[in-house]
Amino acid sequence: MYPLLLSGLGVWGIDLVDAARWCNIILGVATVFLTGFIFLRFSRYPVTAILASILTIFFPTTLEMFTSSMSEVLFLFLLIFSCFLLLQYFQKSTTRSLLIAAFFCGL
Repeated sequence: MYPLLLSGLGVWGIDLVDAARWCNIILGVATVFLTGFIFLRFSRYPVTAILASILTIFFPTTLEMFTSSMSEVLFLFLLIFSCFLLLQYFQKSTTRSLLIAAFFCGL
């Protein structure tokens, strides 16, 4: 999936090194915010959202992933987004959330 993302950006003449760097920045920030949002929405204590976001930022493995050009950033974002949709399905029992979660798990 990551090579397709980069090749799609490369078609428009964007330098692939810069594209990989910006994709990792955008996906890293989105992953941190999504982690915080999950804990904010599905937890009884809003403080856990801040703690989860801080732990996501400063965990050594994710910090290394966010600062290098690896495909794991896209994988981590899609995984956390799928978990969000599954939690939403368990809470509201909507088939739409389950199907979208299955789609993103398959990516």
